[in-house]
Amino acid sequence: MKDAEDAVHNLNGKPFMGATIVVEFAKESRPRREQFENERSYGAPRSRRPPGIRLLVSGVSRDTSWQDLKDFGRDAGSVSFADIDRDVPNQGYALPQSFMPPY
Repeated sequence: MKDAEDAVHNLNGKPFMGATIVVEFAKESRPRREQFENERSYGAPRSRRPPGIRLLVSGVSRDTSWQDLKDFGRDAGSVSFADIDRDVPNQGYALPQSFMPPY
């Protein structure tokens, strides 16, 4: 948990691609279904994002890619996953490496 807290502390309010971003812990929500997933498929819906503690990054430029976000997050440590939420403008997610669940 300390690594994620350090990432929030070190990255929140920093300039990123011409914008000042807000980094905070993401609230858990129901997993999304893949857009092209068959509604009649069996089993639990699959989430695009892996499980684990996520950091919500708000205020990102609309030109930001997940690669840009992941590279920026590396300033605070290892990032195992990053994504830009195209459904919510100016928002992305990062998952610190130390919070990937064991498989």
